[in-house]
Amino acid sequence: HLKIRLIGHSLGSQVILSALVNLKNKKLVESVHIFGASIPANSVSTKKFGTIIQKTVNQKFVNYYSKNDSVLKNGFEQKLIPMPIGFCGKIGKSVSIYAQKHVHPDNHRFVSYAKVLNSFP
Repeated sequence: HLKIRLIGHSLGSQVILSALVNLKNKKLVESVHIFGASIPANSVSTKKFGTIIQKTVNQKFVNYYSKNDSVLKNGFEQKLIPMPIGFCGKIGKSVSIYAQKHVHPDNHRFVSYAKVLNSFP
């Protein structure tokens, strides 16, 4: 039994969404974990990618976000990134396998996000 775990940081979250679109309905992905994600906060809603996420990911889709991420905060305040989920958390109703965890990394780098986890996904 093949278990695929997708882990993405920042713009890598968009790559993950694209991969899920291409894998839709195949249930090959065990879980997805995004860190400091720059995708819009409504991406996990059923009106956006939620239905694809629900049909493609077996167990969970976890967003590790931080209100202290200065890169995403600056992009949001400068209107370069519309409501990034990695800074704001989700907006609206999401799919049942979605979860989010507010974390406190030192900066936007992935290693900083990884340091605040109790265990690696």
